[in-house]
Amino acid sequence: MFGTFGTSPAWGTAEQATHSALWSVFVDIDRVKDAERFSRRYDVDDAESVGRQLLSLLDLKKHSGETPLAPVRTAYTKLALWTLAPRFEFIARRKPATAGALRQAFVDTFGFPPAARRPRADDGNLVPDMPELGIEDAECTVEAHRRRVRGHLTSTIHLPFADLKESIHPPNWGDSPFWTDVVQAKDSAGRWGCGLRLPGGKDPGPEKTRSVLLHCDIAMSAFDARVDYRGCEAAALTHPEVVDGQEAVVDSPEGESGKPERWVEVGDFNGFLAIEKLAGRPFSCRVSLQREVTFLQINHQLRASETLRYWLATDLLALAEAAYERLNPKPLYPLG
Repeated sequence: MFGTFGTSPAWGTAEQATHSALWSVFVDIDRVKDAERFSRRYDVDDAESVGRQLLSLLDLKKHSGETPLAPVRTAYTKLALWTLAPRFEFIARRKPATAGALRQAFVDTFGFPPAARRPRADDGNLVPDMPELGIEDAECTVEAHRRRVRGHLTSTIHLPFADLKESIHPPNWGDSPFWTDVVQAKDSAGRWGCGLRLPGGKDPGPEKTRSVLLHCDIAMSAFDARVDYRGCEAAALTHPEVVDGQEAVVDSPEGESGKPERWVEVGDFNGFLAIEKLAGRPFSCRVSLQREVTFLQINHQLRASETLRYWLATDLLALAEAAYERLNPKPLYPLG
């Protein structure tokens, strides 16, 4: 996604600000009661501000904000435009020029006007068709249950099963804004350690990347491949009293960040990634991603459905792009 994703340990203000800007596209802050207070407290922008940031991502040379933004690949700006399109009319009431620029960007990107992007009640058409990545007919459902949220995303990807099946291994999940530094544990073939980057704010401090342990069960046959996983923050294993979806923190001396050292923001989570070869279509597969998670950090907990939609959508893009680039050394989307 960004130049530093997956290939460099650097993660600065620009990368974190861009991660948060894309997340804000999914969080419709204008529907939140007392939106100004919520936006100020949780650093989530309204549709107008999100629109301006998105235009900046489309052309970084015109970005005039105080906080720099990182280069982002075309698939992610397409996803953001698609998600924000139903709110163009709302933006037009306040800033017609911004809405006009967004509409033109949408037409330039998709080849048809944003009015044709009809939002559904459940917004199941979360990800647009992206022929360049082979993505087609993506469908998403998300259900929130108190503090826990479950999402399921399916899509056809037009790549041969032989080339796509390796994507079930965690290091091949792609250049995702959420996952980083995926390494296999030395003591077990089914355990992986990684970082989980949370969106929100512009501070790229170490508390934004959570240390996570994954337990994976991988199965593969001639026609399908699947990985079932469960995970939690490493601190939750050392201090189990902070898991179980009950408490986000236990008493502990504060570290340099001002937060207690044993701070857990993501509770236990589980899910699967399945890739199935489509009968009669040798160059197409059906990909399914499911995840159930408890967010303990308050702003993600309050907007859990939106956060999970963003997480699943970007995982699908990262997976498809990684599979494409394993077959084609030349990057599909140049950064800039």
